[in-house]
Amino acid sequence: MNIDLALFLAFIAIIALLLYIDRKNVKREGIVFMRRTQRGRDFIDAVARAAPGLWKVVGVLGVAIGLLAMIFITLFLVSNSISIIQQPDLQQGIVFVLPAPTSEANLQPGLLLLPWWIWFIAVLAVVVPHELFHGIMARVDKLRVKSVGWVLLVIIPGAFVEPDEKELRIRFRLDGVL
Repeated sequence: MNIDLALFLAFIAIIALLLYIDRKNVKREGIVFMRRTQRGRDFIDAVARAAPGLWKVVGVLGVAIGLLAMIFITLFLVSNSISIIQQPDLQQGIVFVLPAPTSEANLQPGLLLLPWWIWFIAVLAVVVPHELFHGIMARVDKLRVKSVGWVLLVIIPGAFVEPDEKELRIRFRLDGVL
């Protein structure tokens, strides 16, 4: 067994052990594991209270950048699809990026396998700030954050910030929608 596979299996074993140790607080729905907690809510509140005006500007900029990014990505996907249709011998198009127990990236048609630890760090570097900003923006808008937590879809990590759904329904008159 090579070292990369051994480290990958050790990582999976550690995650499984942590899930087992915390099993009373971890909820399983099919192949998804979810852990809700109250930790982090005070930090989110403090950051939101520190500069609510700044966060409102950041929120508006985030929406504008997000809309521009969606337009760019849509144009990119359409352009890439046209290129693939026009040039069937084209070797690469859009690829899925997945973790693998390797020490080097491996590009295959439709698939990019990254070393699992690089993939894991990259996912955390995107997911944690993203969800943190959801929590900050909820608090800036005076919405209560019920819980903060993480999810695990087999080995794919994620996170969430859960606003109070009753407040959302009342605030945005969404009775019957949510």
